[in-house]
Amino acid sequence: MRTVIWKELIDIGRDRRALALMILIPLVGLPLMAFIASGLSSAQVVTVYFAVLDDKSYPIVSWLSSQLRQDAMQQGLNLNITVSSAPPSGVYDVEVIVPYGFYENLSKLDGVAVMIVRSMVGNYASQEVTSLISSIVSQLSGQIVVERVEELARLANVSIVPSQLLNPIQLSSGYYLPSGATATQQQVQLSFSVRLLEFSLFFVVNPAIVLVTDSFLGEKERKTLEVLLSSPISKDSLVLGKLASAAAMGFIIALADSGGVIIYFLMLAGYGLKLTPTLLMLNLVDAAVLVFMTSAIVTPIILRSPSVRAAQASSYAVMMLALGIYFSALFVNVQSLPASLKVLLLAIPFTEASTALTSFVLGQATLTATYIAIMLGFSAVFTIAAFKSLDVEKLITSR
Repeated sequence: MRTVIWKELIDIGRDRRALALMILIPLVGLPLMAFIASGLSSAQVVTVYFAVLDDKSYPIVSWLSSQLRQDAMQQGLNLNITVSSAPPSGVYDVEVIVPYGFYENLSKLDGVAVMIVRSMVGNYASQEVTSLISSIVSQLSGQIVVERVEELARLANVSIVPSQLLNPIQLSSGYYLPSGATATQQQVQLSFSVRLLEFSLFFVVNPAIVLVTDSFLGEKERKTLEVLLSSPISKDSLVLGKLASAAAMGFIIALADSGGVIIYFLMLAGYGLKLTPTLLMLNLVDAAVLVFMTSAIVTPIILRSPSVRAAQASSYAVMMLALGIYFSALFVNVQSLPASLKVLLLAIPFTEASTALTSFVLGQATLTATYIAIMLGFSAVFTIAAFKSLDVEKLITSR
């Protein structure tokens, strides 16, 4: 087996381009996504047109546009704001129309002023700007309500606190863990960060599948499979050696993935995403076990495939299954699903790698260890299946 491992590592080292790609994909995958998203977002310009049809409302619109520009800068949005007394002559991403009589209605004690806001369909940035406008107008509306209450109190000759009159119920919110203990601020922040960590596991699965697929199919392409199978090495040692070499490379890939995660979180630190050394270390262990488990899953599929194309298609199907699991981790909490769905998902080996990270953040260290142990169990089962799947004659004659 030692000979097989050494041979595999030498073969991988010879293909420097493939080796570099397998390391670079996890390393730059997430940072590249963040760079492209932030770069394109900052380059995008959202055009906003304020049509002020009521001359008395210009000071209000001036304050509103200034506040909108400040809030948009904090959100990383680039705005091009136009304020005019004429209706828009062209097409803008966001249109704000202040009709005639707006200021007069706003000045009345019981008046209702209407402001029309329209945004371009299918433009996500324009929807963000519309949300900012709604928030600013809501703040302005609240301030005007307070002034009206103060005026009514003055007319009624009573002393009141407007904020207490308008908000008789105060809501105090917080977070707690599945154990019932109060969650710390760090745990709350990590609960959001861990979802991105779970999605990043796909960048580990992809090179692992490519690595194992090439380990067997590459032997056929290089015409060395017959020589290898005719050597005194036992079939079990051959399979285990290839899996062990994949695990060794998997550890390197896991290190690259952890490096990419660190870069990614540093790039998005301003958005409140946090990462701790303990969580990073767990992600490294989780990724390393995931690589070996993925290699063990793919191996019997490749060995039992009737042709090279079938093996590649099957490997692609496994990759898509992993992508579905880790993409859904961005939006779905497996622990809160109905028991039947939860069991069904946990029967898919890739799910444990995701839930192990989530359980750790929620303070369930024992459950985290259990999920990693289950992954190791899956690895053992599929490794045994790989031993039994190796049919020398079928592997040689497949095309």
